[in-house]
Amino acid sequence: MEKCPFVSQVRLMNDTSCNVVKVSVVLALIGAQPDLKFLPQAGAGLGVKKDVPVTSRSNPFDVDPFSYECMSASGLYAIGSLAGDNFVRFVHGGALAFTSHVHKQQTLRKAAETEEAVEL
Repeated sequence: MEKCPFVSQVRLMNDTSCNVVKVSVVLALIGAQPDLKFLPQAGAGLGVKKDVPVTSRSNPFDVDPFSYECMSASGLYAIGSLAGDNFVRFVHGGALAFTSHVHKQQTLRKAAETEEAVEL
């Protein structure tokens, strides 16, 4: 899956800092059966079972358990039932894990850009 060009920004804020992350799409899919038609082949190939479409009950997204990033599509994250967490109490941890991962990636990207500027 190819990444879309960045077209918008999301601000990640806490008490001491504010980081801006460029994004192409931010989605909040709510419900027992989210509509995944916007994904190529409705998400087939992105689940634990690669040959069938992703569903919240029988074939969740294959995600990294620490970042919730989809293993087959860099930059795509799934939390909640689409990641196999079928209890609402797990959503907070998933949301924290993926926002932490996005923040770390942004920090590393900024550090790399700074190093490149210094080398020039």
